[in-house]
Amino acid sequence: MGLPIGLQVLALDLYFFYFCSFVYGIGGAGVSVACNSGCLEIWRGRDGGGPMMHAIHFFVALGHFTGPIVAAWLIEAENGTLKVIFFKII
Repeated sequence: MGLPIGLQVLALDLYFFYFCSFVYGIGGAGVSVACNSGCLEIWRGRDGGGPMMHAIHFFVALGHFTGPIVAAWLIEAENGTLKVIFFKII
C-alpha cells in the first residue's frame, strides 16, 4: 500500500494519480476486511465477538474524527505558509 502513495507524489498525469488512489483504496479495503474477519475468527463461539467488532469500529471512527483535529493543532497557517509545531502548549 505504500507504493501507490509514493507514486502519487511523482504522478505527472491526473489519470495516473487516480489509478494510484484506486490501488491504494483496494489495499485499504483489503486490510479492513482482513481485520474484521480476523476479529470474528478470534472471537468465534464466544459472546465477545459482537462487542469486539463494535470496539474496533468505534476506535477507527474515533481516530478518523480526532486525526484532523490533531493535524490542525499541529499545523498553523502563518502568512500563507505552513508552520509545523510538534510541541505546542495551549
